[in-house]
Amino acid sequence: MKKEYVKELKLLMQMVSEGASNDVVRDQAKKVFDMGEQIISELEEEGINEEENDRE
Repeated sequence: MKKEYVKELKLLMQMVSEGASNDVVRDQAKKVFDMGEQIISELEEEGINEEENDRE
């Protein structure tokens, strides 16, 4: 997931630097944002699970 996120982020950066249309950039930015949120949620869940395991 993280590798795919980086790939999509690079694509977004390329689109912006090459002056792609606003609609295309907006769609790509939404995709990257959603992926980022999912990664953060997964990391937070892993952290919560690790904290619970440390308490036991």
